[in-house]
Amino acid sequence: MITKLLKLSKTTPQKEAGFTTLEILVSLIIALLFVAVSMQSLVYAMAMKVQAQEKQRANELIQEDIERINQLGSTALTATCNATAYTGSYAEALFNAIPTTIQTKT
Repeated sequence: MITKLLKLSKTTPQKEAGFTTLEILVSLIIALLFVAVSMQSLVYAMAMKVQAQEKQRANELIQEDIERINQLGSTALTATCNATAYTGSYAEALFNAIPTTIQTKT
């Protein structure tokens, strides 16, 4: 029986003993490609995040400007607006704010 085991161990081919260098290189290349694609997607996600933050900040600034204009229009001009006469009215102030090259009284 021992002689049979020795004969079987000698007939086992050496190719199946472990991985070849080519197999290891192929697996390393596949792993490196996976890591490279993962890193590229991470960089892209970070760039998209920064772009979204910039858009959000721009929207906040625009909203602040709109609120400031609304507040100015509702509070600052009410004391100076005279609806019964042209002198000292909002229309006169608006007309005077227009450059003189554009003004035309009708």
